[in-house]
Amino acid sequence: PDAAGRLSLLRHRLREGMDCEAEVTSDDALRQLAQDTQGFSVADLISLCREAAMSCIRRQIAGGGHGQVSLTDIQHAVALVPPSLAAAVIQHPPRP
Repeated sequence: PDAAGRLSLLRHRLREGMDCEAEVTSDDALRQLAQDTQGFSVADLISLCREAAMSCIRRQIAGGGHGQVSLTDIQHAVALVPPSLAAAVIQHPPRP
């Protein structure tokens, strides 16, 4: 998806589907995350959100926080989940 599509998906997943800190779901943070996820497919973005939730759970189990996904959890997920779309595919999608 393009930046607008990534923003829409991230907004839906993080605002409505998960319990996140307010700074994670701010318009500025979501816009930046959409820009930072160039090359991510829809499945990659869903994996990124899932990994952020798992990071939050691991932090809770270790006794280091509350139950909301933080910016640190999101940053951890971005570092772990690679984009699956190559730059060439993004610039020149295959023709039907």
